[in-house]
Amino acid sequence: MNRAFAFINSKTATILCLAIAITSRVINVFFVSYAGKDKMALVLQSKNFLRGNGLSIPQYFTDNVDKLVLNNTPMWPPGYPIFLSPFLLLFNYNVYWATSCFDIVVSVSLIYLLRKISLQIGFPNAAANLVTLIAGCFEYSFINESLPTDTIALDILLLGILIVLKNIDSPKLSFTKSLLTGFLLFLPCLFRYAYPPVAITIPVIIIMTGWLQKNKLLIKRGGLILTITILLIAAFFISLHNITGSSGYIPQTDRGYFIENIKHWYPVIPFSFISLPFFTSQIIKITGIKLQTLMLILEWINVILAIGFSVYFIWALFIKRLFLEVFSFKRFLLIGSIISIIICLTLGYLSFTYQIQKGYPNNWNYIYEARYFAFVFVFLQLVFIGWGFLFSFWKKNFFLRLIVGLGFFSLSVEVVHNLYFNTKVALNFKEYKAKVFREQDYNYFNSLIPLLEKEYAGFDLLVASRIDSYYPYTAAYMNKKGIFDCENLNIALPRVKRKSLLLVILYDNELTDFSRFLSNKNVKLLNRVLFSNFYSLELYP
Repeated sequence: MNRAFAFINSKTATILCLAIAITSRVINVFFVSYAGKDKMALVLQSKNFLRGNGLSIPQYFTDNVDKLVLNNTPMWPPGYPIFLSPFLLLFNYNVYWATSCFDIVVSVSLIYLLRKISLQIGFPNAAANLVTLIAGCFEYSFINESLPTDTIALDILLLGILIVLKNIDSPKLSFTKSLLTGFLLFLPCLFRYAYPPVAITIPVIIIMTGWLQKNKLLIKRGGLILTITILLIAAFFISLHNITGSSGYIPQTDRGYFIENIKHWYPVIPFSFISLPFFTSQIIKITGIKLQTLMLILEWINVILAIGFSVYFIWALFIKRLFLEVFSFKRFLLIGSIISIIICLTLGYLSFTYQIQKGYPNNWNYIYEARYFAFVFVFLQLVFIGWGFLFSFWKKNFFLRLIVGLGFFSLSVEVVHNLYFNTKVALNFKEYKAKVFREQDYNYFNSLIPLLEKEYAGFDLLVASRIDSYYPYTAAYMNKKGIFDCENLNIALPRVKRKSLLLVILYDNELTDFSRFLSNKNVKLLNRVLFSNFYSLELYP
């Protein structure tokens, strides 16, 4: 046992773990990478940015399909399209290669940052090596869903926390270090609108810690970082409003108070230790239990654990005052716990005050979107590993030993399973990539456009869809005309000055709403892929 630990703690094991983690994650990113509607919107903005049209979306409407409208609505902050632009140039505007390589840089950076934080907060090298393997092999939803802004925002937040942990005990107040820290805490706001509360929280924690410890230097340091962070956030939103006419964006839906929206939360605590797809598929296969029932059980487990952790945190903070000790792990625990609470409160508020967004294949709200809990996932993993390696009190209690054993077993299963799967993918990448279920309709559309260009040479190509904006976004990226008021096709067809082919993509649950358009005898059904129906209609002047 001692020899095994000595090896895991060695430099050789470090090199091996880094090599395995990075290789596994690179394979994983190439496999899961695809451009959905969110990514295509931002890629389109990046392309327009490079062409001197700002961060805009080119749009056309049915009342005048010859009039180009550049939409500057900041549906996302401008960070991703700006940072992506060099990759688009490097790969000659190939979306897959540009976005995949960007994601690889970001995902590999996550491995490095989690390792650095684990060492900064006092983990032995063996624990840091375990963190490295998990960071490279765990099936994180915020990576596997291949959406654009989640991982890079998390990376920068973790970098900001790392800088805070490194400099918090500095004997001198440095404006340069405070400026760097404030800038790093602000920077995630360039990628996601959800981050200002988190950015402000961290310097507030520093001030609170200084006040409890009666440390005036710590209070001054936190106050300076807080001032810099707030000024940068304010300047950003003012600039955004002046440039685009809006200081932010949130999807349009009914406002009010919807208690039913917050009854079900994504079971983030259980799925910080083993991934949802693998775990649920195995449990259903073994027990035959329905997915809905299993998720309900996991939700209750999540609630019980969340309440238990919250009670312990309040007891440790206000009664035992455990966080007053100058101990890096406890400081990380304090910062991470409060950030996690802020994230949950923010998502809960949005879900409570905004009606569930309907019309998608599955209705959607904030607290059941796993990737929004990205920080909570990695925070819980680090805290658990730290608890196991840095403390020994759990070894004296059978129940605690059982919990620690179960946690490490779950993480080990997840790492081994994903190493096995990623190896299979690497050995036969084309076959596995071609079978990815969620990409079938998008792949069909991407292959359909060149075929239609050949068949309808000399025609303008118009592409419309109501719910899934991927199609008009991608059409615009291909220099076709994306129609952004698809619902008006039920009222009147577009008037065209040149021969045109209208391609309309509708989900199954939209067909009834478009019965008038579909009743046109000239509308042809080209294909049905997954839930998407592809229709075409020739238009003449």
